[in-house]
Amino acid sequence: MGWLDDHGFVVPHTLPYSQREVEPVTYSWCHGPTGTSQLFAALAFASVEQVGGFEVGALRQRCLHSVLTSGLPRRLRPGFRDNDGRRCGTAGVGDVLLDAAQDCPDQAQGELLLQAAQT
Repeated sequence: MGWLDDHGFVVPHTLPYSQREVEPVTYSWCHGPTGTSQLFAALAFASVEQVGGFEVGALRQRCLHSVLTSGLPRRLRPGFRDNDGRRCGTAGVGDVLLDAAQDCPDQAQGELLLQAAQT
């Protein structure tokens, strides 16, 4: 169900696809690659190595790549990043980016994640 386009990983907001007028993908803790990245971090902690033929660490990095290239925290159009809350807003995204920066084995990538969290 996830899209692996452009080195990322996102799951559509609504499955099965809906006729509702919502963003096809959101980037929040609860509905987007931000929260999905937490799934892959938890699987790695549980010693799961692969999901669907992909290493869980690589899937987490794909989720984070999707967040970093999404345009956050800018409000690109009405409905895209309307709040600064923890669950569905930029605060939750910042929290996950901070966690990922702390866990990141690559120093340059960790710095990039830290800069994004600060933004």
